[in-house]
Amino acid sequence: SIMSTIEQTAPRISLSVVHMTPVETIDALANDDIDLAVSIGLDHLKTIRSADFYEDRLVCVMRPDHPAAKAPLTLETYLSLDHIKVAQSRADHRFIDDELARKNVVRRVPLQVQHWLVAPEIVRRTNLVSAAWQRMAVTYSESGPLLSQPLPFGPRPSTFKIYWHRRYD
Repeated sequence: SIMSTIEQTAPRISLSVVHMTPVETIDALANDDIDLAVSIGLDHLKTIRSADFYEDRLVCVMRPDHPAAKAPLTLETYLSLDHIKVAQSRADHRFIDDELARKNVVRRVPLQVQHWLVAPEIVRRTNLVSAAWQRMAVTYSESGPLLSQPLPFGPRPSTFKIYWHRRYD
């Protein structure tokens, strides 16, 4: 949707999309290596500005014929499943693992990948489940069957923001 808007309103602008950790993102903005970023909850100095972009919620995605697809997902069932963890490093516990830690529980993670776009095809072919942003889950479902269910521990919706350095105000 960003590119569609750019095509219509500023057709001479081009984008180069890169995936960075939160710290790398803030450093790249400060060092003028990138012009803007879209992310969630970045800790930053006063030189970095932000504006709300959109809100989304994490859901659990699985194959439609997955054994756990027959009933609403409980925390007990969720924890009994094998998960794909989406994180840029082994130390990245944002989103799912931080929320589970507050409940003093952990999930089994036989596979970790670095980007959200990798998980759907693996989920379609295995008994692994994954967290996904609800908007992405809808898009994933257009390219093949995928079932999404609400997470049973209720993380709040997250607000994606656009970040930029104040030199570009």
